[in-house]
Amino acid sequence: TYRVVQDLNGQRVAMSTSLKYGLRGILPAIILAVVVNVLGLIPMGGIIASVITCIWFVAAPAAVAERLGPIPALVRSAALTSGRRWGIFGLNFLIGLVAVILMVAWLVPMISEGSGDLEGSMRTGGLVLIGVLGLFQLFSGIVAAVSYALLRQDKDGISHEELARVFE
Repeated sequence: TYRVVQDLNGQRVAMSTSLKYGLRGILPAIILAVVVNVLGLIPMGGIIASVITCIWFVAAPAAVAERLGPIPALVRSAALTSGRRWGIFGLNFLIGLVAVILMVAWLVPMISEGSGDLEGSMRTGGLVLIGVLGLFQLFSGIVAAVSYALLRQDKDGISHEELARVFE
């Protein structure tokens, strides 16, 4: 029984360590989301928001991998994305375009169907929409993490193996 308790305790330590390092990326992500959404409320703010998104694109992975606070992570992201922002913009644009195409391809038949149970189809549609948006957010997070690794390799000469040691 001692070994079982020891194994469970080791798993708790590993989980708490993972949460501690993983949660470092939340504050930079929240800052980016707030800034982008506030800028979206002003005229021509969407253009500024897309530029800021390209600058701070890898802030959350930088915060986790390099154990940075929110502001240093945003500064580090700006340094890493320098010279690569048009590519990042194109990547974000393509991901957004695919999301819009999939949503339109799904919504148009649902709206034109004109089923008698409008409330039920709207409820189902809302749940599917939330699921699709969640999957695209997950995919975007993976794209940001892979972009971070590639930017670190390009700018700092760090290999994937060296980068993976951060999580040991």
